[in-house]
Amino acid sequence: ACLPREPAPPGPNQYTSRAARSTPLMSKRKASAPPANGSSDDLGYTPTIKAYKSERFLNSRDARMIRILCEYQESQARLRDNGIHGTILFFGSARCCTFEDHDKKSQLLSSQLALAKTDSEKVDIEAQISRHGKLRWVCEYMEKTTALAKKVTEWSLTAEAAELVKSLVMDSIDVSDVVDPESKLHFNGKAPVCVSTGGGPGLMEAANKG
Repeated sequence: ACLPREPAPPGPNQYTSRAARSTPLMSKRKASAPPANGSSDDLGYTPTIKAYKSERFLNSRDARMIRILCEYQESQARLRDNGIHGTILFFGSARCCTFEDHDKKSQLLSSQLALAKTDSEKVDIEAQISRHGKLRWVCEYMEKTTALAKKVTEWSLTAEAAELVKSLVMDSIDVSDVVDPESKLHFNGKAPVCVSTGGGPGLMEAANKG
């Protein structure tokens, strides 16, 4: 605990005594003077700095994992403070579309094929038509995804959902470390569980509509 973490002292030996070097963290008290309170500073080493207070360490490559974890934890705390205690995530094909949109694109590709002048253009458009045709089977899931997301959202607004989420949140709180555990509950009259998607288009757009 007596060894310096920040900043690294100059010279080949980073653990030299305070009397042998001068750093920004060096106390103004002379190394030969007796310590004020008989602390571990008796040895004359530069006082350390807590790692979580060290910007130099937190911005270093070694702390990259910690910064990534902060992105998760801060986002979770921000969602919780805005009354969102859980999300149901929808991810799916971005190329999926409704039957109506699928038919429109099929007609467009057929028109382009009829106007193609060179063999290479025809080959390219035929390949697009083939790929597009293979996606038709997923079109039915557009409506199903919208319906499912709607049901999830409607359920999340019920008292049943609120009680379930409250129970899960309370179970996850270390009550021995929190004076008022229920202060962690921020429903604010909003749905405690929300639909979350990758944005869109395709099936994620369908979930957003629901």
